[in-house]
Amino acid sequence: MTPQIRVATDMDLENLASLITIFRDHLAQQTPHKAAILASLRKLLAEDDVEFLVADIGDGITAAYTQTRYYYSLWSTGFEAQIEDVFVMPTERKKGIGARLVQRVVSRARERGCCLITLNTNERNALALHLYTKAGFVAERSRWKGGRQLWLELPL
Repeated sequence: MTPQIRVATDMDLENLASLITIFRDHLAQQTPHKAAILASLRKLLAEDDVEFLVADIGDGITAAYTQTRYYYSLWSTGFEAQIEDVFVMPTERKKGIGARLVQRVVSRARERGCCLITLNTNERNALALHLYTKAGFVAERSRWKGGRQLWLELPL
């Protein structure tokens, strides 16, 4: 069955929380706990600059999700999008669901007038890198000629 991809609503709260918990476990993390995930989802689903897409595969099963944040950028003098999460249940991988979700995120960003869409992933995540490069994403930033874009962080 072809997955039905749609914008998540409050009705998807429990399914999203379950998927995010599985993603957390896949990343070998212990936090956030499910209660914190639910509280965060309630807040994020209410925000206009955050969008979750879900992929339903039938029988009430949500097999994948994305989280995208939209913001205005001084550097592009326009709106940009950042994909924060892409997760497909391990049992549903290599069936095209991730590719369809990423395509839909890109379409949604275009519909919202975005001029750039970004994401980050671990360089050892070969499946994700294949998915993203196949969708047209590159590590070289078009604003700066040469050099790969790096994601740096400082825990506070």
